[in-house]
Amino acid sequence: MTVSHISNLGAPLKSRRSRATAALAAVGIAVAIMGASPAHADSNSDAGTPFQVPANVNNPCAVFNAPTANPAVTRITYGEPVNLLVDGTVKARIETERGVSRLKFEVDARGTGTGATSGITYRLDARLVVRAATNSTTYFKGDLYLDARLKGDPRTGTGQTPSQKAQDNVTLKFKVSVTYNNGAITPLSLSSSFSLKCSASPWTDQMASKVSGTNTPVGRGFGDVWNKYAWSMKDFNGGLLVGTKNAFFDYNALQNPTPLVQGCEANPALALPAIYKGLACLELFDSGTAGTPTSAAADTRYAEIWRYDYRYKTWSKKVDSTNSQGFRIMQTHDSALYAGSDLGSFVMGINLGSWNGQLAGDARWDFPGVQVMKSTDGKSFAPIASCAVSGPCATTRTQAANSGNTNVSIRSMATFNGKLYVGTFNVAGGELWSYDSTNDTWALVKKFSKTGVTTLAVLNGKLIIGLGGNVDQDYLYQYPGVTPPCAPTALCIVPTADPTLIPNLPSAVGTLGVLELFTSSKGLFVGLADVAADDANSQAGFQLFLWNGTGDGSNFSTLTTDGFGNSANAYPWSMNEYLGRIYLGTFSEDILGLLPRGSAELFYSDDAVNWQQKALPVSFGLWNYGIRTIEKGTDGNLYFGTASAIIAPDFQPAGGDLLAPLTPGAEVWSVKSNTP
Repeated sequence: MTVSHISNLGAPLKSRRSRATAALAAVGIAVAIMGASPAHADSNSDAGTPFQVPANVNNPCAVFNAPTANPAVTRITYGEPVNLLVDGTVKARIETERGVSRLKFEVDARGTGTGATSGITYRLDARLVVRAATNSTTYFKGDLYLDARLKGDPRTGTGQTPSQKAQDNVTLKFKVSVTYNNGAITPLSLSSSFSLKCSASPWTDQMASKVSGTNTPVGRGFGDVWNKYAWSMKDFNGGLLVGTKNAFFDYNALQNPTPLVQGCEANPALALPAIYKGLACLELFDSGTAGTPTSAAADTRYAEIWRYDYRYKTWSKKVDSTNSQGFRIMQTHDSALYAGSDLGSFVMGINLGSWNGQLAGDARWDFPGVQVMKSTDGKSFAPIASCAVSGPCATTRTQAANSGNTNVSIRSMATFNGKLYVGTFNVAGGELWSYDSTNDTWALVKKFSKTGVTTLAVLNGKLIIGLGGNVDQDYLYQYPGVTPPCAPTALCIVPTADPTLIPNLPSAVGTLGVLELFTSSKGLFVGLADVAADDANSQAGFQLFLWNGTGDGSNFSTLTTDGFGNSANAYPWSMNEYLGRIYLGTFSEDILGLLPRGSAELFYSDDAVNWQQKALPVSFGLWNYGIRTIEKGTDGNLYFGTASAIIAPDFQPAGGDLLAPLTPGAEVWSVKSNTP
């Protein structure tokens, strides 16, 4: 660590050198001075003036593993009190160089303490050397500021085991007030200005990286607090591409709905989970005019795509949409990057035709159709025109006024057998399409009875298709990928080789079906969402299964049925594998979040059986209720994109500091290794 600064009421000081070691610290420190005594200081060495300070430390940066009812899962608890004793010495010297005499101070500080929860021993060690930038050697009055680290030794504990060998790295700051007069240091005043900064190693906050061509950090939400989600993320062509969900919802309007919104919420045709109904009705009946910024209760059409350049460590905006709430999915295919748009995530599965007469006459929701964007360099994007002619982008609300047969979201993508497969949300049945990028042709593989083709994966030479909606044992299909050739611009229906249901699946009653499929070296992970239209049938947290692809659903291994011991974990939202370790990020129904790290949770496993919750940094946004995306970068980093609560207020602290804890907006974090 380096010295921070000096506050001098006499002569200014210059910092020459400082040293501080270790990790872990605290807030809320009460400090009292113990036995300071004057000591003479001249050009000769002396013992210095001693000080001793007891400090009661409330340490939110400590991280511990706690067992759960499931012996294969451990969960994290944060924080513990530490009784710390800091002592040390201050020495004053007169240093002569080239005939000029200057005053120099040396501060040595040490400390030990015991954690009340863990029983482990904490140690502090810091050293500061500063020199006055003046020729005066007779008087100085000022504050000497030290940066230190407080380190916990897990080998000494008798209580809970410290998580993953170490806690967060924390800088501990304190000051020593000194008065020096004619060779003597008068009784010291060691003030109560102890403070800390927790920064969980090995995390890197990528929102502190600058916008290209500026000296300004991009900040949460990429500078726009309504960029709530890092909804999609993909490594491509020397950079990380991030598609946002940009959504404004007026919380006051949600609590005091208009008569139209109230009628929408009471309409039995709105078969959505209760936590989504109000937001969906604001989108439908209290939104702005398409493409026009308004002060409407719901304004959800300004999605963006950003690129992080691995070489220059900067961000730049590549897409600024005016007709899409977000880019929900990205996929690399045939040396290009594809991004699928979402019209309104909370109107998924709503009949946009004559819904009991209400939508036809009163709805203000008039988005254009969904889009599939394509980029060959990750820097410029354009919609695939054929998608709106003969593909899944072909219908808009206007075209579907009588049928309601509208794809409101490009929800899933996968590369399989040389083609790009695309899954949609649609009230008349989610659709699976294939795209031949060589011939620019689309084929409708199957229209399902469920409302969403939520996720796709490839396993053992087959395309695995996950469905969302009102499901039981009919949420997972497999497809061999036999697709006949199709004429350009012609709507092609696959007549044979339909996807087939995988039999004997575990029951998914009370869920919204599959929200996550992930193929790993351990097998296929299947995650079910614990959010249902009928909340009475809801489970106690998401379900997660593992399948090796042989046999049927009876061969699934159950990993959890209770969200890894947290009933608020509604679904596994993101998964990836990095250096043999599986990572899983959750979505939490605890929308208000948990201080100081928000309610999102991150787990990892090295064997797909035993799962450990991973500590998130204290500066992780407190509005984060989900880890939406996890992506491996070709720069060697593993990237995590967050979802900030949709109803979080538009709060920015004075000075516009977008990194302040109360500021909402998407974040991107990274780790360089599997260090716990």
